[in-house]
Amino acid sequence: MMPEEHLKLFNGVNNSKKPMPLDEQFELGVAIIKKAHSELPNYDEIIKGGLSAPLYKLYQTCCLRPGIPVEPMLAKPEKSVLNVLKRLTKQRFTCEYKYDGERAQVHMTEDGSTAVFSRNLLNTTEKFPEVPDYVMESCESTGVTSFVMDSEVVAYNSETDTLVPFQVLSTRKKKGEADGEEAKVKVSFGGAGSGCRVDVVILHYITVSKQVLLSET
Repeated sequence: MMPEEHLKLFNGVNNSKKPMPLDEQFELGVAIIKKAHSELPNYDEIIKGGLSAPLYKLYQTCCLRPGIPVEPMLAKPEKSVLNVLKRLTKQRFTCEYKYDGERAQVHMTEDGSTAVFSRNLLNTTEKFPEVPDYVMESCESTGVTSFVMDSEVVAYNSETDTLVPFQVLSTRKKKGEADGEEAKVKVSFGGAGSGCRVDVVILHYITVSKQVLLSET
């Protein structure tokens, strides 16, 4: 449900011109809080936002924020490509290559600080110290000052110029790993999408609109 609809329903504006039943208000309130937590999994911030504004405006203060990791949207496995195509019949969709690596959520805040988080929201910056450097280098000429990027880190063999299996990547140290050419296990990474570009939250944009905005950066 869109934020504008939240506003109308909480003000008792609907097709029947009657106030929204109390049980439905509770259900909608739960949905609003769940949505806020999915983008900003920090109860302190959600409570602060709930105390500073009406509940239907929670989406304005509790949304995706660089520096605070967000739970990733997980894939649903299918048994065959045919099943996938059947589910997506008459719908527009995009396909991305599945790398044999580790999920990495890369953040850059307005002050230039960077961090890498795992799919479990653990800070893995020390495990992949070169990843923020790669991102910073890519952003130098774009004007982008903050973002959240979903990506995949993959082990890389620089001698053969090929990607190598996840088992090799898993041998990396969790802390104190050397970066760049000094690392025993070198890595490459590819961005799978972005939830925030500069100060524009694009998490809810359709895929085509996201691609246009990201290509402009």
